[in-house]
Amino acid sequence: MRGKFLSFLNKKKTDFPFIDPTKPMLFKKLNPLLHNELRLSLVSYLVTKTTARFSELKEVTHASAGNLSVQIKKLEEERYFTVHKSFENNYPRTDITITQEGIEAFKEYQSALKSYF
Repeated sequence: MRGKFLSFLNKKKTDFPFIDPTKPMLFKKLNPLLHNELRLSLVSYLVTKTTARFSELKEVTHASAGNLSVQIKKLEEERYFTVHKSFENNYPRTDITITQEGIEAFKEYQSALKSYF
């Protein structure tokens, strides 16, 4: 039984009659930046809320502060988010807002994902 399973791994694309290598793929390419669980969660949340505090996003996603800040930075670098840092009663406050670019990227991601169903 094990040998039959492993022989599957050695097959080429052309060994599968349902895959025609001459035809273009029917599926749209998924945005690799959004194809990450935490980044997709952040964008999805902010599409509905527009702006949220860092502490709120941390609570909603259950992510560590370090991981959350790294992922927000990546989205900010691509101009999907803007980050505004300030102080409130001598405590740091970070507000994250989704941009129009971020909303458009999310819509495109949704459309691409729908092509898989």
